[in-house]
Amino acid sequence: MTFALYNIEFNNNTAKIQFPPICPHCNLGIVPEILYVSKLTERKNFGVLFLCPSCKQFIFYTYFYTQDYRIGYFKGYYPKDEISLNIPEEIKEFSPRFVEIFTQSLKAYRHNYNEIVGVGLRKSIEFLVKDYLIHIKHKDKNKISKMNLGSIFKEIDDTKLGPLITAITWIGNDETHYIRKYEDKTIDDMLKFIYALIHYISIELISSNAYSFIASSIAK
Repeated sequence: MTFALYNIEFNNNTAKIQFPPICPHCNLGIVPEILYVSKLTERKNFGVLFLCPSCKQFIFYTYFYTQDYRIGYFKGYYPKDEISLNIPEEIKEFSPRFVEIFTQSLKAYRHNYNEIVGVGLRKSIEFLVKDYLIHIKHKDKNKISKMNLGSIFKEIDDTKLGPLITAITWIGNDETHYIRKYEDKTIDDMLKFIYALIHYISIELISSNAYSFIASSIAK
C-alpha cells in the first residue's frame, strides 16, 4: 500500500505525516481533507482530524513527533479496526473462515504490514475456494481439503472463476517467495481479483436461489 504524505504545521513546527489511503469507515481509497491539527503535548504526541470525501465521516489519527527528522510517526487512529467488508451474506454463510482471515489481512494492509498481507490474502482465498467446492459444488471433501491452491482450479468448471483463482494464486505465491516473478502485479491487483471472485460466486448463489424459487413455484 502506498501512503499519502502530508506536510503540516503546528506549534511553530513542521512535520511530514503519513495517511493510509483507505477510509476505516467505508473502506474506499481516498485522499482525505485535513480539518484540524492539535497542539504538541509534553510527550511529543499530536493528533490530526481528517474528513473522508467519500462517506463524509471523521477520522482521527495520532502521531509521535521527532524534531530531529521533523516526522510525525503514526501511533493509532479512531475508529479502531472495524472494517466494513460488504461481503454478501451468502458468502459468510458457507465460508466464515474466509471472512475472518480476509478481515485480518485487510487490517494488516491498512497498517502497512506489507510483508504479511499477501500471505494472509492467499490463505483466505484457499478457504473460500475449498468451501465453495465442498459446500456449493458438493465436491469430495477429503479430496478438496488436501489439494493445494495452485492445482485446485482444475476442479472449477466456470470460465470466469478459473482465471480469477489462478491470478490470485500466482500473485499470492509471489508474496511468499524470495524472488518475485510478477513484478508488475501488486496487492492492489490481488484485491481487485478477490473482490471480482466474491462478486461472481455471489451472483451464482443468488441466481441458483432464484432458479429454485421459480422451479418450486411452477411445480405447485
